[in-house]
Amino acid sequence: MNTVIRSFLRMICGLLLCSILSNALADDGRAHLRGPSLAGSVKVKSWKALRDERVVKQDLDYSCGAASLATVLNEYYGQPITDGSFTESDAGGYGY
Repeated sequence: MNTVIRSFLRMICGLLLCSILSNALADDGRAHLRGPSLAGSVKVKSWKALRDERVVKQDLDYSCGAASLATVLNEYYGQPITDGSFTESDAGGYGY
């Protein structure tokens, strides 16, 4: 195939893709896709939201161990626990 024709086809494909994706992202957390053979919307989450979806985040500087233990108990044993359940105030006065 001629290089001029290839360049032209690449440009057309790029413009088509840009026209489809130009309206793709909306402020409502959904991606709206419209094209000659494609129409619909998809719920979009950021990579950070997906990464932290099922992780208990630590509330204090020293509660990283408690947050990781709470994550394990939540995910593998189904116990609804936060890292506050293991902090110093709830440790029964042991004061770790």
